[in-house]
Amino acid sequence: MPPLSRPARPLSVPLPPRVGAVAAETDVLVVGGGPAGLGAALGAAEAGADVVLVERYGFLGGNATVSLVMPLMSFHTQREAAKAGATAR
Repeated sequence: MPPLSRPARPLSVPLPPRVGAVAAETDVLVVGGGPAGLGAALGAAEAGADVVLVERYGFLGGNATVSLVMPLMSFHTQREAAKAGATAR
């Protein structure tokens, strides 16, 4: 497949100005409650920062929660405890 060429005229999309209300003041604002966002928020909080974590959905964990819960869980990889007298492999 050949590479795409640049358009002859650059496309621009004008957006109207928006006004936002200040809801809180914080040292660190973390946008997204996936694994990286959770780590960033926890790390900043442990460092003493005032942290606000925002997530657009009603749960934390990102794709790990939405669709990959089972592969990330380790209950199916656990081996039974070795029986008395048996050698573990």
